[in-house]
Parts: sequence; structure tokens; C-alpha cells
Amino acid sequence: MTLPGAEALTIILLALVGDGIIAGLPGLRLVLASPIAAMAVLSRWLDRRLNRPQRSASNRKFRGAIAAVFMLGLAFGIGTGLEELASRVPRGWMWEVLLATTMLTQRRGMDTSRNIRKALDRNELDAARILLGREVSYDTSHEDAHGLARGAVETCAMRFCDGVVAPVFWYVTLGLPGLIAFRAINVMAHALGDRSGAFGMTAARLDRVLNIVLAPICGVVISVSAAFAPTANPVQAFKVMGDAVRGRGSIVAPWTMGAMAGALGLALGGPRRDGAEPWIGDGRARTLPQDIGRAIFIYAVAGMITAGTILLLALYAAGR
Repeated sequence: MTLPGAEALTIILLALVGDGIIAGLPGLRLVLASPIAAMAVLSRWLDRRLNRPQRSASNRKFRGAIAAVFMLGLAFGIGTGLEELASRVPRGWMWEVLLATTMLTQRRGMDTSRNIRKALDRNELDAARILLGREVSYDTSHEDAHGLARGAVETCAMRFCDGVVAPVFWYVTLGLPGLIAFRAINVMAHALGDRSGAFGMTAARLDRVLNIVLAPICGVVISVSAAFAPTANPVQAFKVMGDAVRGRGSIVAPWTMGAMAGALGLALGGPRRDGAEPWIGDGRARTLPQDIGRAIFIYAVAGMITAGTILLLALYAAGR
């Protein structure tokens, strides 16, 4: 197996550090989030133009597949052009770091969960519903305080995979084209959600495929991170993760949410108003605002473990 080069590892490491440190600044946050926001706008425009309710489910599914392939190809092409441009300009690696930073959402997951906790502490349920609704594909308008807190914990678990580990993997594997293509499909899947029906099926499946290989790694890192979090249980994290994977098959949620549920002694997932999902974990279903803080701590430690691993690989690659 050929390890990625030191340059690629260094660039994505700097992007992770940059996202963690500066992506929370009010003005800069909007600038860095604009490419992902543009992807979401394009996804919803394709939904409005192609997903006509009078058409059959099979026709809408076909149109959704064409839209997903179009989004994937467009993103890969843009990434290829930007990578070529960065290689030709002075200090192009700095521009590549900036471009990679715009495709990361590790800080966004942490900030969203933290803001949901603040809203719940102030008993502002409507504000918390709006915040969570921006992160998940299901309807949050009827969620109670426990459901909102549970959603914030789940956001930490899932964002670690699609906001941190998966972007790192696709960048070191396929460069900027792979990173931007991954993010485009991920954004499309989230932007369409369950509301688009058959039209969004291909995007959702592609998103799972692009994350599925990395989900076990994410679950293991979350479980290890629980050893550094007060009141968390790393042994239970591994146990619940294993039980969830055996019970539901190797998809993303059992790995990441199973590890987080076991670490915090919670039951995550569960039935929603728009669907009957099985519970993950056998702990408390009545998630509390303080559980969000515990999940954020584990999320932050997992991010530091990821960054440390990339640094070690970069040093090793540079010394070969």
C-alpha cells in the first residue's frame, strides 16, 4: 500500500487546523461556508426543476440519478480546474489549503450542537428546531427538548465522519477533485433529504457509499476518544457499536452513533414522526442539554486524534 505524500497530508492538516480555529469567526464563517451554500442552492434548484410530483416514482428516481451524476461530474471538473490553477500560481499550496478548508464542516458540527444547547438552556425550542433542521434530513418542527438534544448529539457523531474523516480521506486519495466531489454529493443528500422522495435516492445512496468505508474508523476513534472524556465509557462505546452494526448491517450510523450512544449511556436514533428508525443503544432516550456538552468534548478529542494521526503520517512521509 502506498502512503499519501507529505504535501497532501500537510495541506489537509492545515485545512483542519484552519477550520477549527478561524471558521468560527463571524465574517469569515460566511465566506468559508459560501461554496457549500452554493452547492445546496444548486441541489434545491435541480429538485424544483426536475422533481415534478405528477411524474411516476421511477421517473423521478431516474431524474434524481441524472441530477446526482451531473452534480458529481460538475464538482469533480471544478476541482480539477482549481487544482491545476493552484499548481501554476505562486504559493498555490496556500490557495489549496483555503479551498480545502471551505469543504470541511468539523467546526460547523460543533458550533451547531453548542448553539442548540444554548437554545435549550434558554427554553427556546423553536430556535433549537431551526438550528437542528439545518443539519438533518428529517422534519424537526415537532421535536421536543429531549429529541432536539438527541439530534445535537447525533450531529456530533455523524459530522465527525462526513465533516472530518471523509473529507481527509477523499482529499489525500483524489486531491481537490475528490474532496469537492464528495462534498457536493454529501450536500445534495442533505439538501434534498427525505422531502424529495425518490428523486433524492441516488444522492443519498452515493453519500452512504462514500462514507461507508470510513465509518468503522470513525466509530473506533470516537470510542477511543471517550477514554479522555469525564463520565464517558469507552468500553461500552465499543460494545454498543458492535451490537448496532450486527443489528443493522454495515452502514454509517451504527458505527458512529453506536459509539457515541455507548460512550454517553444514551439511546440515539429511534422513531420520528416521518419514519420508524430503530434505536441505537440501550441507554437513556431522554437526552439532556448536558449530554450535548459531553458529545462535543468527545467530538473535539476525536478531531485532535485525527489531526495528530495526519501529522505523524506527514512526518513519516517527509522522512522517507
